[in-house]
Amino acid sequence: EKEPFETETGRLFLPVYDAVLQALRKRPLIPGLEKRWVSGDQGFLVRGRELTNLFTREQLQKLFQRDELPDWISPDITADNPRSRRLCSYIREALEVYEIDAEKVCGKLGDEFFREQRKAWFARFYQFLLKHQSMWRSGGALRDRAIIRLADGSNVRPFGVNEMPNAFLPTRG
Repeated sequence: EKEPFETETGRLFLPVYDAVLQALRKRPLIPGLEKRWVSGDQGFLVRGRELTNLFTREQLQKLFQRDELPDWISPDITADNPRSRRLCSYIREALEVYEIDAEKVCGKLGDEFFREQRKAWFARFYQFLLKHQSMWRSGGALRDRAIIRLADGSNVRPFGVNEMPNAFLPTRG
């Protein structure tokens, strides 16, 4: 059985393949957000467009401990999109680009990260959690994290040791 790119005369197209692979890894040639272009080394594939609105490049850098500022690859490039399925597979497998989904990113969120966030971020985060309730329900990645921002600016876990809520919304009266 022949190796990839092997023909009767040798591996004629292997140097072209390797050159394209290296260019995509090192140079910003992959579509990103807001008309930016991303290199494979700095890019993240995303499963869930809402993550690109919730996490900034600086937050990604901190969460995934990157030396250089990473960027989102266009959320239109996904395995769920029949028009980009093969491209997504190539970026993930050949370029070895990490693919982030809700569960992976929530697993990285710690109490320190939450303390650093502003009220506006929490508003977007709670909208995100409405679509991903499994993240904070029993057994979820965020169940034991201080994801509730109180009026005084401190954070608490959603539930105490006996599964009683740690915070309540004020009532009128």
